[in-house]
Amino acid sequence: MFERLATWWKAANATQRSLLGGGVVAAIVSVTAVVMWSSQPDFVVLFSGVGPDAASGVLDELEENGVPYRISRSGSTILVPADRVGEQRMRLAGKGVVGPGDMGYEIFDQSQLGMTEFLQQVNYRRALEGELTRTIVSLDEVRGARVHLAITKQSAFRREQTPPKASITLDLMPGAQLRQDQIRGIVALIAGSVENLQASGVTIVDTTGRELGGGGGSGELAASSDQLRLQQDVEAHLQQKAATMLDRVIGIGKSQVQIHADLDFERLERSTESYDPASASIRSEQRTTGEGVGGDSQESLLTNYEIDKTVESLLKSVGTVKRLSVAVLVNGVEQTGEDGAVAYSDRTQEELNTLGAVVKDAV
Repeated sequence: MFERLATWWKAANATQRSLLGGGVVAAIVSVTAVVMWSSQPDFVVLFSGVGPDAASGVLDELEENGVPYRISRSGSTILVPADRVGEQRMRLAGKGVVGPGDMGYEIFDQSQLGMTEFLQQVNYRRALEGELTRTIVSLDEVRGARVHLAITKQSAFRREQTPPKASITLDLMPGAQLRQDQIRGIVALIAGSVENLQASGVTIVDTTGRELGGGGGSGELAASSDQLRLQQDVEAHLQQKAATMLDRVIGIGKSQVQIHADLDFERLERSTESYDPASASIRSEQRTTGEGVGGDSQESLLTNYEIDKTVESLLKSVGTVKRLSVAVLVNGVEQTGEDGAVAYSDRTQEELNTLGAVVKDAV
């Protein structure tokens, strides 16, 4: 066989030798890759939603134990070989290294005899903060979070109870931004998890100190912030509707839409009462008879009439749209010449009018 292969090799030209050599090299590389891939362990999740501080402790322990690991792009998930995940979880739990950023209700697994009521309350608050942190960090846009709860002890002897408050600091992913519905969801989550906590007592900020939402403000400042958010939501919604219609007509990415919404935040409550004298009806009659001064009989009649009355209460809705200012920018008509050069020509006034009508119908 080797003699036949040597004979063929001598008779083969350069192209045939190159093809044979390339095929042999490709086969060797493929076999090596398959062997290396099959020998690598399967990595599974050890901990997810890991805070930066806790992740550092977990990685130190894994390196000390010689356990290979991988970290997700967000840095909040740690993976280890599948055959060692159970062992490492028990080892890390035994050393007090908890995967998720803050301890949750597992803090009560380490019960201590003789613990005072004050320490029990502190541990309960720590556990609640940890559970809420884990839930918030599960959002894709959130890299890390800190939850601080100010819960006062309720007493039957105090006339006025201080309501609880909550402050949340969010560390967002690079370039990520929370939507208003997500912020409202976080506020509702925190308010629903703490007894007697109102949404107005929850404040959310990011790591730059910028307030993202919540009801922490009061008075005119809070009202102005809510009005601004409502205006931005209305403008974004209408812009998306108009842009979607234009994309279907002239193509995706060939137009820009900007909308300014002038909203009416005036609160008007009016109550009116109207009477209809023509629709009077007898409600009651009282007839009285008696003897007059000269001995003559005397009779008196007292009649009570009911007049129809209409009571109308009008409460004007807040945040209605008073006026919209719409600006639309569209690309010209794209034309490709014989030499492949792309040129743009102006759209006709009729076509612009049609596009304007499309935008008007959309908003």
